[in-house]
Amino acid sequence: MDEYIYAWVETLQSFWLRRNDVSEKLVQAVNLSAPEVARIQDAETMGKLLYPPIMLFYRYLRHDAEGFNTALHDALLWHEEYWSEEPDRMDNIEGVVAIAPLAIACLARAEGIPIDVKSPYIPQALLEFSWRGRVRRIKIGNLPTEVELVMSWRVMRVGWPGRSRRGSRL
Repeated sequence: MDEYIYAWVETLQSFWLRRNDVSEKLVQAVNLSAPEVARIQDAETMGKLLYPPIMLFYRYLRHDAEGFNTALHDALLWHEEYWSEEPDRMDNIEGVVAIAPLAIACLARAEGIPIDVKSPYIPQALLEFSWRGRVRRIKIGNLPTEVELVMSWRVMRVGWPGRSRRGSRL
């Protein structure tokens, strides 16, 4: 794993835990995410997918709405370029949603930064939290949480097998 990832994780941890070293960790993450510093990730992946969320986070921390929207626009453009450049990538589900930019855009929006960028890579329903209150977790044996959430969504959308949407037997 490239060194930048440790600094990036430490940045996010410091932010979440409200530590005073967020800026210091962020500068370290930026410096270590330069394509020429990376040893494992190729320059394209680093520049188009991994570096943009770090810069988005920087703009978010500065509460720079204009800079944030410019950085978000660029991040989504690079995301699209990366995932549509090669035929093998076009079929990869990882490219459907720009997860890291979406996550930081959600943080920014929650803090009052207007999100002016529209893109299919950041679904409005997720960005605007319109799903809130619609997902119920259903504990199903020892299934991992990801499977539980998918199952919850399916149950709510089409009903539990053998039951109507309201839960009564068919």
